[in-house]
Amino acid sequence: MKTVVMAFCFFGISLLLNSQSINFEAPMMITEHPLGTNAGTFRPFIPFDCNQDGITDFSGTTSSDQLVLKGNSDGSFETIGLSISNNEALIKRVDWDDDGDEDIVFRYRILISEPNDEFSIIDPEISSSETIADVADLNQDSHMDFVTINRIFFEDHEIII
Repeated sequence: MKTVVMAFCFFGISLLLNSQSINFEAPMMITEHPLGTNAGTFRPFIPFDCNQDGITDFSGTTSSDQLVLKGNSDGSFETIGLSISNNEALIKRVDWDDDGDEDIVFRYRILISEPNDEFSIIDPEISSSETIADVADLNQDSHMDFVTINRIFFEDHEIII
């Protein structure tokens, strides 16, 4: 019994001697929500640089609109290109058309970054019960593919590529 207790004590002491102390600095704000504190319902806003000017822009959804917010050098933001009144969740940003600019994927459409802070819209031909879950080049053919979810009431949902 003494051997077990001594081994346990030795093990405990060795853990203490090999442990590192962890210190956390005080938290700091890197950036606040681009719509500020009066934005109403906050939804995810993804940072990106849609116009390649080196200033962070944001894309996201409020409770009533999809927005692209252009970052200005003074830290303010302005809505650019379009404001679509449709409450769609933001999925991801990706270079859909392989032009070097980041495009934005929402649940039902893709916003393609164009010159002069404008966007064109791709509305894929999916059923009204489907939503885009992701986009990627799944079959390695250099073209982006959709992964959609078809929500079927009272049945298993379908994943469609």
